[in-house]
Amino acid sequence: MTDHFARPRRAATSAQAARIAELHALCDQDYAKGELQRAAAQLSPYVPSAPFWPAPEPSDLAVAIRVAQQMLVSDDVLKVREALRLLLRSLDAEPISEEEAVRRSVDRAFPVVAAFLATERGADQ
Repeated sequence: MTDHFARPRRAATSAQAARIAELHALCDQDYAKGELQRAAAQLSPYVPSAPFWPAPEPSDLAVAIRVAQQMLVSDDVLKVREALRLLLRSLDAEPISEEEAVRRSVDRAFPVVAAFLATERGADQ
């Protein structure tokens, strides 16, 4: 195995000493270059591949618009009709009976009462 550095007790030849000095100079240059790169490094903030929180639920209007957009290319009349019904419902423009309109108004104004009445209606059926 070759000795790659000069020891004080062992004399190195002038060629070896020159080579060792050259290698030390290269190491010093490489280290200095690395220091400059580390000092100038701008680390980007960590962004996980998947969020830790669930995605927000889209609004009724966003869902209805997306369904309507998909149904534009459909030839099925029932699918288009259902897409239009979803869109109208999300805009509160759906043609409904007077009783249903009152129920929806109460549901919006009094959510606790609406939940109670919904459980009562479910128990009666």
